[in-house]
Amino acid sequence: MSSKKEHWEALAERLPEPDSESPINSLTVPHGASPVDKVIILPGNGVTISDCAEKLFTQIAATETMFLRGGEIVEVLPDGCERLHLKHVPPTAFRSRIEKFGQTFAWRVGAGHHLVLKPTGCAEDTAKALMASEAVQRLLPPISLITGCPVAIRVGETMKVLPKGYHRDHFGILITTGATPIQWNPRTAVCLLNWLIHEFDFVSPGDRARAFAMLLTPALKMGGIIRGPIPIGVLEADQSQAGKGFFTSLAAAVYNDQPVIVPQRRGGVGSYDESFSQALVNGRPFVLLDNFRGKLDSAYIESFLTAPGTFPARVPNRGSIDVDPARFVLMMTSNGVEMTPDLANRSSIVRIRKREGYAYRPYQDGDLIQFVHAHQGMFLGAVFSLIAEWFRQGRPRTDMANHDFREWAQTLDWIVQWAGLGPLLADHRSAQVRVSSPATTLLRKLALTVQTTRRLEQEFTASDLCTLCKDADVTIEIPGLLVDDKDQAMKQMGSLMAKLFGERDTVTIESFQVSRRHVQVPRPGGGHRPGWLYRFTAAGKESL
Repeated sequence: MSSKKEHWEALAERLPEPDSESPINSLTVPHGASPVDKVIILPGNGVTISDCAEKLFTQIAATETMFLRGGEIVEVLPDGCERLHLKHVPPTAFRSRIEKFGQTFAWRVGAGHHLVLKPTGCAEDTAKALMASEAVQRLLPPISLITGCPVAIRVGETMKVLPKGYHRDHFGILITTGATPIQWNPRTAVCLLNWLIHEFDFVSPGDRARAFAMLLTPALKMGGIIRGPIPIGVLEADQSQAGKGFFTSLAAAVYNDQPVIVPQRRGGVGSYDESFSQALVNGRPFVLLDNFRGKLDSAYIESFLTAPGTFPARVPNRGSIDVDPARFVLMMTSNGVEMTPDLANRSSIVRIRKREGYAYRPYQDGDLIQFVHAHQGMFLGAVFSLIAEWFRQGRPRTDMANHDFREWAQTLDWIVQWAGLGPLLADHRSAQVRVSSPATTLLRKLALTVQTTRRLEQEFTASDLCTLCKDADVTIEIPGLLVDDKDQAMKQMGSLMAKLFGERDTVTIESFQVSRRHVQVPRPGGGHRPGWLYRFTAAGKESL
């Protein structure tokens, strides 16, 4: 007799005889039985879907390995980068998942037309029926966020830190790991956080203040201390390798995490809306639109930033599930993004300059990001200590009114100014206007290209600027140009420049001054025509 057969015969001795009314009602599992010896009797022949689901999902819920997210069953899985994420459980996978909770049997008609229990696999239709039962919605624990560090929440007028574990009563947050945050004197906390960002070359003091705020915003938002929406944090650099991606990874490292990357794609299957939606489904807090070029025009992302309640995250071939936008921190990196005015108004833009030949300081643990991961409790403790001080002073806010997300702006404006930095939104309005103006964005890209090709102080015709667009390391698109034609490009460039300058002969864009003078330009066939020559000059350290 095979060992497998002996196993089933031994198990059968512990099973009840079928009850004519409800054979599952008299089934019990002996105390101390191992998981593989537990029995799951599937629906059929007197066992209802409801009865089976009640017992099965009571057992699953107790293990906190499957959760309810937007009405769908999800499980916690590793992502290959030493992080955990949430993944939808389809019926085909659920068939095997339940085998972890017991051996599946069903009542079948045997000899003499008597019902006998026989081992059987769970059919896909049965899995679908169980997953659609009322017991799922009632018994499985809800989950809104999975994070690798303790989370600060508000309890009355004080702050409380949630430790590792699942917190059903606090938004359904699952904290998987993370070092215990160290409590610091708040002034020491300010020094630690300032030290984290001291190697970056920010365009203005306002950019530094907003970068400091980006380190604090996740803690204020993930635990619901700030209840209103928060902006998308935009890291914008003048050149590649300026440190914008490094900064986003650094901010996430404070929270023992890494950003979920959403690559830029154009339309159709695999568009960034779809990739963004998938990032929301996995439940990790940091989502990064990485190295974005051109125009970001996504009504879907704009809606996410202002969604008052749940938000539908579309899943291929399954419709959508509802997620809580309040549990996410959205970031973007770019060397010159264009946005709609609405999206620009929902952004916090931090501008960084590249330091030529500069290398970030190495540490015994590796680079700065690895150092932060190795000492994560120290830096998260600095964030929490600063927020605790804000609580101690009565959660004050400034009266700032020039940002769409007022609660975030007024709260962080008070904190960064208390920490000794400048006003949160200094120089910010000009940056918002620029990224929402295609012509102004074009002028910035031209100025940066002139600088990198060492042609500052030279004069350019509109034709020269069109050539510059084509010869740039990354081709610069001329807004409004519908056909690739030299004459049309020159006319469009002239039109855009006329709009930018208006009645002026000088405009300032960040650290550049662009001037023009009226001249007679030679015609290719002879003679002259009226035109303009443009000159790009370094204007100084701060944006005007």
